[in-house]
Amino acid sequence: WMRDWTVFQESLHEETDSYMGSLTQSMSLVLDEFYQDLRVVGVSALEGLGFPELLDAINEAREEYYTIYKAEYDKLRAAKSENEKERQKQHLEKFLKDHRPLGPSDIVEK
Repeated sequence: WMRDWTVFQESLHEETDSYMGSLTQSMSLVLDEFYQDLRVVGVSALEGLGFPELLDAINEAREEYYTIYKAEYDKLRAAKSENEKERQKQHLEKFLKDHRPLGPSDIVEK
């Protein structure tokens, strides 16, 4: 059912009388979207079958992380850091402008 939405829907069809059945049916489209891009590898803990495939999937996910997600994250983090530096610079300039030492021209006599 992780790869076939209709099979999941059919299994829920009998459960529509209950609140949980109704809720699960409503959420099934979200689950379908979630499982659409999820990598799945069958592994037997008892016999060790599928373990090499699991390691391959982990290595593929690792490579994807470093080439796509981490690169994008680093770019966003650098942009945020630059924005923060610019914001701090502007605040410092405003502070210094507002708190500059008073000169003779700043004194107003009554």
